[in-house]
Amino acid sequence: GEVTYNLTPSLRAVATINTDFAETEVDTRRVNLTRFPLFFPEKRGFFLDGATFFDFHVPAFFSRRIGLDANGQPQRILGGTKLTGQAGAFDVGALYVRTGEDEGALGEDFMVARVRRRILRQSFIGALYTGRSTRDQSAVATRTTAGLDFRLATSSFRGNKNLEASGFFAVTTPSLGIGDNLSYGLRLNYPNDVWDGSFAFQEVQKNVSPDVGFLPRRYYRRYQPQLRWGPRPNDNRLIRRFAFGGDVDIYTDTRNRLVTREVDLTGLAI
Repeated sequence: GEVTYNLTPSLRAVATINTDFAETEVDTRRVNLTRFPLFFPEKRGFFLDGATFFDFHVPAFFSRRIGLDANGQPQRILGGTKLTGQAGAFDVGALYVRTGEDEGALGEDFMVARVRRRILRQSFIGALYTGRSTRDQSAVATRTTAGLDFRLATSSFRGNKNLEASGFFAVTTPSLGIGDNLSYGLRLNYPNDVWDGSFAFQEVQKNVSPDVGFLPRRYYRRYQPQLRWGPRPNDNRLIRRFAFGGDVDIYTDTRNRLVTREVDLTGLAI
């Protein structure tokens, strides 16, 4: 069963017990030809409702990890509670779910807390915490992820231009090893007409392991510069806009040794 109650017009609480996902749409079969795991989106209604209140710059929280054991086998969900919505200037997301023992897999407790404080007109600062623990602490220690993020944006830069800066920092418990368990990134974005540019940097160290998140790869640095110029000809009935530009996507290891490099150039688009 499931019970939903609106504590305020913009703050919702949900409780579920012996949750049944039998009517959830199945995943489309896909063939993976890469060395990285495929991403399958969440489709269960209990987790989709209010999911945007748990968004983070990197998928440090991925609800499909709940209800699967360490080997990816399904586990029954005994019950849980969730709180999502807005309280004053805060966006709030809180989740607790308990799974049961299933075919040798230990029952686990999942805890997620996400808070964003809206500031100025288009900006925020936020924090995230996730925890995953077995009820038999002697078997597997509690695994946690804690992070901070921000977004500073304006649509009045130099009068009427858009400018955005964002970033995140996260640390996971060292389930893969001691140290090297940080991930962080920064992005500067200038999405405007006629010039559109951005630059992003991200690093994920080799022992990062968000046990309630989705991490397709680790031990890398990523650089993403992008610049486009789109002039608009005056009084032309046929051509509205030209476009020139390019972007680069570079992966290195954390010692800046090149792993992959992809360059995309637009010589002319009309």
